[in-house]
Amino acid sequence: MLIMEIVKKIVFITNLVLSVMMYSQQLNPQDKQKLQIMENTSKKYIGEKFEVLLQDVPEIKMIRISPNNPELGVHTFIIGFVDNATFSKTKDGSIKNERITLYVKGNNRFIKTNQLTKEDITKSKAIEKYGDLIITSIIK
Repeated sequence: MLIMEIVKKIVFITNLVLSVMMYSQQLNPQDKQKLQIMENTSKKYIGEKFEVLLQDVPEIKMIRISPNNPELGVHTFIIGFVDNATFSKTKDGSIKNERITLYVKGNNRFIKTNQLTKEDITKSKAIEKYGDLIITSIIK
């Protein structure tokens, strides 16, 4: 009987911790509003450095880079507000993943030209690594 009580407590605590972790990665209302404003004015970022867009969005937690046409330096960037593991797990639609998908032009030493890059990253680190790339299109 004592073992069952311990198991119940462990399961309860584990569920509580997982719930808190999952919901702590969701955007708060102010951040959702910032994201909505950015989406409504997305044309102003075309031709600008990636850094300009990053300064106007909430804190990011991940980036995915797909090299569409490495010879021309065109890449698809997906920036998200949850980490990569959570982003991958919630593709079933149970939680709406807020994200920004865009095309950028340019190459640097951090972009792997022959494979998908998945990186958990902060906004400041993303600016440092990819901020100089030029935005060519934003997909809503």
